[in-house]
Amino acid sequence: MAYEVRIIQQPRQDLAVVRRRTTFGEIPTFMGSAFEKVAAHLGPKGLLGEGPAMAEKGRELDETTMWEECWSPPGTPDDQTKTVVYCPLKAAA
Repeated sequence: MAYEVRIIQQPRQDLAVVRRRTTFGEIPTFMGSAFEKVAAHLGPKGLLGEGPAMAEKGRELDETTMWEECWSPPGTPDDQTKTVVYCPLKAAA
């Protein structure tokens, strides 16, 4: 199997990151708590909009693609897989 790899320069983006090991079934609960932690950190700095989490939080999705990076090879047991989910948002006004 062959993949085309393109290296492109992107403008700098600041990120707020919450890391945790979780199982597939725990992802919804983790995502909720992760958004809460990020909001608790960014909110006092005036970096959040109004409304529910993520793109509905007064922030629009960026034009770039939301992606998922799977770090685990095929056949890895579910409780040992590692995946990174990236949701780009437009900068706050």
